[in-house]
Amino acid sequence: MDWSVDMAEGRRRLGPDVAVQGNVDPGVLFGSKEFIANRINGGVRKAGKGKHTLNLGHGIAGGHT
Repeated sequence: MDWSVDMAEGRRRLGPDVAVQGNVDPGVLFGSKEFIANRINGGVRKAGKGKHTLNLGHGIAGGHT
């Protein structure tokens, strides 16, 4: 699922039986550890207990080592 789609809305539309992958904004990686953790934890909460593989909702932006 692309990062621009709200995970809670995507989950609502797809239902709990459909597996989703992604949804993390690659720009989050430029934030502090606390900011990254808050965004990741928020996405996990919105995904609920359905089938979800957490990863970036798009490719990695340049500038990361």
